[in-house]
Amino acid sequence: MLRFKRKKNFLLVEVVIGIALFSICALPLLRQPFHIAQKSYDKLFEAELFRQAELMHCTILSDLQGGNITWGTLPKKPKGFFSFPQTRHEFHLGPHVHRNFTETATLKLKSTKTTPEEQEARLLELILTYAPLKGKKRYTFSYLITALGPVSPTKQVTELPGVSSG
Repeated sequence: MLRFKRKKNFLLVEVVIGIALFSICALPLLRQPFHIAQKSYDKLFEAELFRQAELMHCTILSDLQGGNITWGTLPKKPKGFFSFPQTRHEFHLGPHVHRNFTETATLKLKSTKTTPEEQEARLLELILTYAPLKGKKRYTFSYLITALGPVSPTKQVTELPGVSSG
């Protein structure tokens, strides 16, 4: 008579140990795609910040040419500056990825010269700073802008009574 040997089934502990060993071996293989995705989101964020900086630069140039930023509000003294109001932006980089940051724009006077056509030329530096609300890395973009305007009025010497200029 033939006797059938009954095969021993796997215990639950053996199955759990097998799953644990498999997950330990698979973890390094799964970490790399997530790391690559994070790096691509970071590069996409930097590209979007560059686009935002270019847009702000063009907006300020058109405001200077259109007269929305008056000649009197521009800095007059060396190392003088004019700051724009700070703004907040939010970028949506994917279905579940968004980043918030603040934008700070400052115009600094680099130098001033008077042209032969009796105009005053000011070399301004536009500094745009973007700071994420979460994170420590700040992104700074710098642009040089030349603005032409009327010569600032100088103090005229008036004649004193009784003194002739001559």
